[in-house]
Amino acid sequence: MKRRRMGQGPAACVWAATAGLVIMVGCRSSSTNGGSLEKELASTGYVVQLMPLVHTLQDHRGIAVSFVDGDTSVDFAGPEERIGQQYVIINRFDNQHPELNGARERWTPLGKDILALMESWRDQPRECFRRHSDVIAQTLSLVTYLSESSTMGADSADVRSLAEAALTIVPSLGETMSQARDLIASMAGVTAMVRDEQRAAFQQQLGSLRTQLDRLKGALEQGYGVDPQLRSQLEPPRQQVAEAMTPVLERMDQQVVKAEYVKMTPDDWTPKATAAVDAIRVLQQQLLSTLQARLNARKPRA
Repeated sequence: MKRRRMGQGPAACVWAATAGLVIMVGCRSSSTNGGSLEKELASTGYVVQLMPLVHTLQDHRGIAVSFVDGDTSVDFAGPEERIGQQYVIINRFDNQHPELNGARERWTPLGKDILALMESWRDQPRECFRRHSDVIAQTLSLVTYLSESSTMGADSADVRSLAEAALTIVPSLGETMSQARDLIASMAGVTAMVRDEQRAAFQQQLGSLRTQLDRLKGALEQGYGVDPQLRSQLEPPRQQVAEAMTPVLERMDQQVVKAEYVKMTPDDWTPKATAAVDAIRVLQQQLLSTLQARLNARKPRA
C-alpha cells in the first residue's frame, strides 16, 4: 500500500478546508425568558423538520468528500433532491408559525445559503467540507435558538432533561461523529501520515465525543430519576449508540491519534463510523418523539 503524506493528493483538499473548524459541544444557556406551552410545541415541531435536513447535509458532505478524493462515481441526485424538498417543508412550517420570533430572520438567509451551496459547491471543491460544515453549524444554531427562546422545560424536570438531550447534546454528538467519519475516510486506504495539527484536531474530536456521550448519559439519568418509565423508552437506543461508538472511539484513538500513519482500510472504518452515525440518528428521533409526547400530554383538555 502506497504511503502518502497529508498535504499531497486529493485528501489534502479536504483537510485544508477544515482549518479553524470548531468542534461543537452543545451547551444550553440559562435563559429565563418566558415561554408558553404552545411555543414549546411549535419550537419542537420546527426542530423535527430541521434535523432531517441536517442529516441530509451531513450525508451530502460525505459524498462531496468522496468526490474530492477522486471518486467520480458518486451520485448526488438523491440527497440534493431531498435537500430541496426539506427546504420547502421548513419554509412552509416557518410561515405557519409566526409566533416563533426570530426564527424566520435566521432561517431565511440560512435557507438561501443552503440552496447556494447545492448550486455552487462543485465550483469550489477544495472548500466543500468547510462550506457544508458552516451551513450545518448555522442550522444547529437555529435549533439552539428555538430551544432557548421557548425556555424549553423551564417548569418540568423531565422535559428539561429531554430537551437537553434532544436539542443540544445529540445534535452536537451527531455532527462531531459525522465530521470524524468524513475526515478519517479521506485518509483511510492510502496510508496517510498524520501530521501534528491533524493529530491535535482528531484528539479534540475524540475528547468531544467522549464528553458528549457522558453528558448524554447524565442528562437521561436525570430524566429517569423524575420518571422511571423513560428508561424503557430511551435507554435501549442510548445503549445502541454507546455500543456503536465503542469501536469507533478505539480506532480514532489507536489508529489515528496515536499512530504515525493511518493504516485502516475504508472497509475497516466507514461502515463502523456510519453505524455510529445511524445509531445517533435513531436516538435523536426517539428523543424528539418522546419530547413531543411529553409536551402534548401537558396540554389542557377541552
